[in-house]
Amino acid sequence: YLACAEMKRAGCRARAILPVGETTDQLRLTKPHNHPPNENAAEREEFINHLKNAARMMPGSLKKIYDNIASLYPNGARQLPFRSICSSLHRWRRSVASQE
Repeated sequence: YLACAEMKRAGCRARAILPVGETTDQLRLTKPHNHPPNENAAEREEFINHLKNAARMMPGSLKKIYDNIASLYPNGARQLPFRSICSSLHRWRRSVASQE
């Protein structure tokens, strides 16, 4: 079973079934979405991944890191302002420090 990635944000209860070992051609929607497609989802995910890597690898202020990366992903930054992802940035940085 698959659930919509917008479940938390949009309260979407869409679900689909993809049999094990099958291709996406076999994907069957069992509950419809309650929202239009998110055209910026790919950029948002790239933005998050870039932030995660930078928080783990780059020294310095997390705000400056965020601002630099946000300039590369303006749509992602609009969806995830610094205040909303600040705690995640700190957690990602701490996860590296705890492994050392």
